[in-house]
Amino acid sequence: MVLLMQGKQLIIVGAGVAGTIAALLTRRRLGDASGKIVVYEASKRYRKPCGEAVPSWILKVVEEHGISLPKILYRLRVHVFDVAGVCKRTIEDVEWVIIDKKSWIEELRRRIEDVIVYQAVSVESVANNTNNIVFDARGPFVGDKALWVWQSYAECSHSDSAMLRVTVNPFGLVWVFPRGKSICNIGGGFVNVKELHKLREVAVNEVRRIIDVKTFVSENYSIIRVPPSNISVFRSPNIVRLGEAAGLIMSLGGEGIRAALLSAIAAASATSLENETICFNKLVYVWKIKNLILQSWLQKKLFEVIKWLTAEKICELLKAANEDVLRMWFEGRLGLWEVLFGVPKIVFIAFS
Repeated sequence: MVLLMQGKQLIIVGAGVAGTIAALLTRRRLGDASGKIVVYEASKRYRKPCGEAVPSWILKVVEEHGISLPKILYRLRVHVFDVAGVCKRTIEDVEWVIIDKKSWIEELRRRIEDVIVYQAVSVESVANNTNNIVFDARGPFVGDKALWVWQSYAECSHSDSAMLRVTVNPFGLVWVFPRGKSICNIGGGFVNVKELHKLREVAVNEVRRIIDVKTFVSENYSIIRVPPSNISVFRSPNIVRLGEAAGLIMSLGGEGIRAALLSAIAAASATSLENETICFNKLVYVWKIKNLILQSWLQKKLFEVIKWLTAEKICELLKAANEDVLRMWFEGRLGLWEVLFGVPKIVFIAFS
């Protein structure tokens, strides 16, 4: 495996969280040679797939790297994980923030507008030029395991908690995130439910079992990957995948912003300029995102396992989960040590 990639240009495909932040930070690192960066984006209007929630500590990381902060719409300190209404587990004092993601990305795009080309391109085609290093930052819109997701803002009465519900028949995930005093971000996706009218019907019914929804403010449909296909950080000798394009997504909550942001920061830190040649150190990149890879892989595997379990068996797993492990899970800080000592017990119960 070649650990050091070299190219005359850095091509970034996708200008969402990962693409814009990677462009901002690599331009800063390359200095006078920042003209060697080109960002391709298919749409002038940012298309937000679904979520807007991130652990609050991520904002400190954003600030430390000189990136403008998103507007905070709401703060959450209680998370409720529910299994088909049969059982639930509540995690308190883990702060998440709801951000105005769309406005944030549009602001970040304005800061790199001189290098953005609004044009749909094939990652393979731009990678065919061996003088290019390519960052694939297409988010959740790439992959072989598509899942339709319905999402809406709604006027609702909520309990100030983030609520995630695993459904069993059909198997899937529903979420409710307060976005203001009387506004919620709600939605859901279900394995093998591809008809849009059926998707909306199931999601709305499940949401209404959790909260009192009054009026839908807006609705949209997206195709994402939950669970993602196999994690693949490097697609070819000169393609580096960022965030969800690499399969780095937290399947049990659908959270992708943190992985997109941290992988973009890692990719920028692995990029340098030597004698007018852009260099990318693969080893540095993998090392910096090792916990993201671990967490994404673990959640993917657990998602695949519980897909075949009854609600009662899933409840057993939820009850068996160590409080500290669950807290670190929701904080987004789960590392190798916690996995080695906290997960085997859960796996044993799943197959017993």
